[in-house]
Amino acid sequence: MSEGLSQRVEAVKKGIKERKDKLKQSVEAAKRAPKDRARKEAEDGLNSMEEALSKGDLVSAHIDRWVANQWLKVSK
Repeated sequence: MSEGLSQRVEAVKKGIKERKDKLKQSVEAAKRAPKDRARKEAEDGLNSMEEALSKGDLVSAHIDRWVANQWLKVSK
């Protein structure tokens, strides 16, 4: 009977550890999400800047560069 009880205890410990690990991964992913979005927005801004430069639109390119810089500040 004590063998079955110790197996149950070990199963519960293993379950707790797995749940804690999963929760830690979720928390880390939540912490990274805003930075990942900021990096993507910065990249999109730089792409828009390149497109505006290729069209010769310096005003839009300057604005896009400024927007990309703001997103880069957030991503750090």
